[in-house]
Amino acid sequence: WSLQVAFSKVDRIIEELNMPGIKIKDFSSEEDFILPDLSESTNSELSQLISVYGGCKAYLEVQVADQLAKRNAIEATFDESLFKGMYIVQKDSNKKMTKEYWRAEVIALNAPLKKLRQELIEADLLYNRLLGLRNGYKSLFESVSRVVAIKALERGIE
Repeated sequence: WSLQVAFSKVDRIIEELNMPGIKIKDFSSEEDFILPDLSESTNSELSQLISVYGGCKAYLEVQVADQLAKRNAIEATFDESLFKGMYIVQKDSNKKMTKEYWRAEVIALNAPLKKLRQELIEADLLYNRLLGLRNGYKSLFESVSRVVAIKALERGIE
């Protein structure tokens, strides 16, 4: 196990969601910004964008909540096992060491606990990636919604 392996695993999981990508080109490059010009979009195009972005946002909100629940369950299991292990190791020792020392010793001596810690790191990575992706779709959805509101307001003024 390595952090790079964890990153690769999370990348694969994100790819398996089959979400439409949000590709934003480097603003300093000569390439075009690939998001549509919302101010020039027709009502039909805006409606389609709201449906796509809103649907993706909703789907990702469920994924984020699910991943947070899994992450919290892993953390609770890890913490409980760690505290039990620290109690057992400290109880049988006359050493006066820091909490960090005992934590490291318990994890080093307990392969399942070490694996659980790795799973917690992976769960955190996946949660944060899902949260970022969800926030991207949320921003896109809100942008399109603002344009729709402005267009409706302009129609009311004219």
